Amino acid sequence: MADNTEKYKNLFITEAEEKIAALNSALLGLEKEPGSSTFANDAMRAAHTLKSSAAAMNFTELSHLSHAMENFFEQVRSEKQTLSTQSIAMLFESADALSASLMAIKKGESELATQALIKKLESGVVTDEKKSLARTPELAPIETIKVNVKILGTLMSLTEELLVTQMRFKEMLRIAEDKAEKPDIGDIKVIAESFDRLTSDLQYNVTEAHMVPLGQIFEQTPRMVRDLAKEQGKEVEFFITGQEIALDRIVVDRLGEPLIHLLRNAVDHGIDKKGIITLSAERLHDSVKVIVQNEGRPIDWQRVVEVAASKGIIDQNAKDKHARDANLLFQLSTKKAVTETSGRGVGLGIVKSVIESLGGGVKIEPKDNGTSFVLTLPLTIAIVQALLSRVANQVFALPFSQVDRLVRIPFADIKRALDQEVAVVDGEDIPMVRLDHQFSIEREKSGIFLSDEDIKETKNQLKAELMIITRPVRSDISNGAKQEGASPVGIVVDEVLSEQNIVVKPLKGILKQTKGFAGVTLLGDGRPALILDIATLI
Repeated sequence: MADNTEKYKNLFITEAEEKIAALNSALLGLEKEPGSSTFANDAMRAAHTLKSSAAAMNFTELSHLSHAMENFFEQVRSEKQTLSTQSIAMLFESADALSASLMAIKKGESELATQALIKKLESGVVTDEKKSLARTPELAPIETIKVNVKILGTLMSLTEELLVTQMRFKEMLRIAEDKAEKPDIGDIKVIAESFDRLTSDLQYNVTEAHMVPLGQIFEQTPRMVRDLAKEQGKEVEFFITGQEIALDRIVVDRLGEPLIHLLRNAVDHGIDKKGIITLSAERLHDSVKVIVQNEGRPIDWQRVVEVAASKGIIDQNAKDKHARDANLLFQLSTKKAVTETSGRGVGLGIVKSVIESLGGGVKIEPKDNGTSFVLTLPLTIAIVQALLSRVANQVFALPFSQVDRLVRIPFADIKRALDQEVAVVDGEDIPMVRLDHQFSIEREKSGIFLSDEDIKETKNQLKAELMIITRPVRSDISNGAKQEGASPVGIVVDEVLSEQNIVVKPLKGILKQTKGFAGVTLLGDGRPALILDIATLI
């Protein structure tokens, strides 16, 4: 492979993925409107661009197949043809071959042979449509990000200012080391304030640069839904809204697998012969809702309960109690036969696991003629505003979006109900969580903070416990989004330390399997602080 091929390969792959996506989009349009000159022109332009760039990179198979598709569309356009179902199937097969060939290029493998397909396109020979249906692929991960030039300019300016501040710090250090001179405290404060502002601005702009529109994942789904519907002989109208909303790249990337499972589920379980599926997104204050909704067939609750009972998930005598228990859907499949699409009973469980690992939540909203799956996702998972508190010598961080208020609860307002400590706050019973009991934290007589004896003395003097009241949560929703049936929780702490932005790092080892933690962060003095996950703590 030539040097220039290696040098520009990644740029080519990014552009090729965009053009193949545009080609698939045009083909979906032609399938609905076979005589549309607009969609035919869009497809021809995508094929033309792909042909030219592939030829420039010496990817001959990709270039030749794109050229054959371009010629096919040119003939359709010039003769004002209306494409047949078989012709559309052949074009989808060709688009799949382009995708497969590009995937081989990404892996450093040889391109796929395309001569047979080229001959079909040139002769108009069609294939059995079922053979052209691509098996539902994984949604392509996001490997490149388009960054606004204005953000890049801002980042460059901030970097230059940081360098100047660094030089000022070095000068202060030189003065401090020179016993003949004494550094001015006022100057040090000015530099520290400047450094604080710069790091804050830098953090904001880097976070903005890391945001990508949901469209990068959403726009890969229409072809998948189309193929699934064709395989099952169903007619599905598919609509997308909110694709312009941007989230952290990591969140959007991880969203791919849950979307595959939810859309498969919608086609398989939510549609009889004909129906509508909608994939939408809504921006909230500090989170985003992604909704997969099907209109066609409601949840068969009787079937859900029967399967759950037969598998021992619920007691045979407790069917009535679980008559509309949405949580059962995350543990089983009601499909009578296992297919490549569904039926193994793991899909919705994966959805819940992935979304919760991102600090989000899943809610199921049954309707008379369908179902909505509502995913609540954080805008970013890298940096969050958190409240730091202490229990014994262990520091915990709680995302500020989950905090409602701080209160001191008089001992007289604490009671027990069904083996659970409950605090009465404004007439409401709030379950209490004592982290030292839950995680077996040993207390010491003294430490780097206020001693346990001092804390105990303060509590006795005030005759009260310090408690962080969270926003209403339940096991299938988080991020502070209030939901019907949810309730707040009171976390008992010894001391509230500060409010600050923290960098979220994933847990490793045994802590990764421990419920109640969403991650870990490093404090300014280098010590770790565990980040609480209220949804799994209770």
